[in-house]
Amino acid sequence: TSIGSTYLITPKLFVGKKVLTEEDLSVLTGVYIGPDSDKGAGIYGLKDGVDVFHINEEGAMIGGWVIASGGIKTVDGTLSLLSDGSIIASDNENQAVWGIYKTGEATFAKGNVQFHADGSAEFKGKITSSEGTIAGWIIDDEAIKSSTQTNSYVHLNAAGQYIELYNNNI
Repeated sequence: TSIGSTYLITPKLFVGKKVLTEEDLSVLTGVYIGPDSDKGAGIYGLKDGVDVFHINEEGAMIGGWVIASGGIKTVDGTLSLLSDGSIIASDNENQAVWGIYKTGEATFAKGNVQFHADGSAEFKGKITSSEGTIAGWIIDDEAIKSSTQTNSYVHLNAAGQYIELYNNNI
């Protein structure tokens, strides 16, 4: 170790303390800078003897997340929080399962559901609904109709298997 008026050079440095676990084992809590093996060195944050972050020659990690230049990801790589503002979940073959992007776009169900920044959406597959509205048409559990009134102007009834057209002027 070499100490000067404006520097400290040492091969190892630990700032922290020893703490006792519930099992009466002495472990470290603090920050260690120095070699972790014969092949390299790094900086390590320890909490009750557990590595909570590190940066070394093999990579970087914080709280179980792998740190890379473009963002952080889970150890298995299936969820990424990217520095460009995207969040992407992938399967084991590294294909996107879903993603939310800073552009306002989003994709789910391996690309089968897509939401676009302009408000439009695309769905592959079947859509089922027993209630709601689409472009002013009311959906209930058995029909699509043009209003909530009993005598709506247009009534397409799948349960009764009929089409009703109504105009109170006729």
